[in-house]
Amino acid sequence: MSSQDNTVVFDIGSSFLKVGFSHDCDPKVIPSTVIEYGQTFEPIENGIVKDWEKLVPLVEKAVKSLGDFDLDCILVTYPLFCSDEYKNNLMKFFFHFGFKRVHVSLQAPLVLYSRGTTSGIVVQCGHGITSVVPVLEGFVDQGKVKRLSIIGGTISDYLLQLLQIRSNSSSLLGKAVIDEIKENLCYCAKSIEEDRKLVKETCSLLKTVKLRTGESIQIESERFECVEVYFTPSLCDIDEISLSDVIFDSIQICDINIRREMYKNIVLYGGSLFPGMRERIEGDVRRRYKSEILRDENSKRGAEVRVEGSKSRKNCVFSGGCVLVELMRDQPNFWLDKEEYFESN
Repeated sequence: MSSQDNTVVFDIGSSFLKVGFSHDCDPKVIPSTVIEYGQTFEPIENGIVKDWEKLVPLVEKAVKSLGDFDLDCILVTYPLFCSDEYKNNLMKFFFHFGFKRVHVSLQAPLVLYSRGTTSGIVVQCGHGITSVVPVLEGFVDQGKVKRLSIIGGTISDYLLQLLQIRSNSSSLLGKAVIDEIKENLCYCAKSIEEDRKLVKETCSLLKTVKLRTGESIQIESERFECVEVYFTPSLCDIDEISLSDVIFDSIQICDINIRREMYKNIVLYGGSLFPGMRERIEGDVRRRYKSEILRDENSKRGAEVRVEGSKSRKNCVFSGGCVLVELMRDQPNFWLDKEEYFESN
């Protein structure tokens, strides 16, 4: 493998690191960011490193898992609202780790790069953050970014609350159980009224979950009610508008000349997305667009509303990083050289 092929893409998330070579479409290793040393440590919070010392063994293990290669170039991702000091510390960390050239890249535009476009609305639904980000030609106006209080952790907490009411027990429902139920059984109702009616009239949504203790719990309306918090925050006593409304409003504050492109390039990503969310958001946004923008005009004259989501949405930041490296690797100002960095600092 040539040194050119040794370029590493390193995506830092709240729950997992995604690490691999730029010539690959998917990460080679996806280690958890949780460290167990007698007690639990989480050196990364909302995608931002809080404890650089505890990050070292995680990076060592991840890089070692890639095999024997020369540490040369690495692209490292960072989330929204990071200070220049944080980005500087990120570069310094990987220079000290042994890499010769570093590039740090904002995550949101990478999501679009992974889909072959540079403009659109990026909707992140992660464990520690939910955000709606307008991206134009690869650039983010952070003044237009919207952050929501409802995050993946909120969904977990609400699911736990609902299941405790059903089972009259909290001791059996640890984080691992809740995460497993969320991953395998929960979904987004395309019509909350229809699914609630279905629960009242049938048992078609009833599932039994067997716990490691040998005991079992049943789950039915909780499968979709926990996800409904994204669209009805008042269920958790949060005074905010729905995720779909935030997306619509974010597009409407963009320049009128780019709104059509934004409407047809709404991209979902993150580990806290659920089956049915793409269709629910697309339907909600389309209804508001038709009722408030088109009104009585022929819908064919309006913008196309399209929400994209795929099975690879959890890795799309990594994939976008690979695309960016392949496009920019030979550009002289893309990489920051280690010697130049320490001379200037």
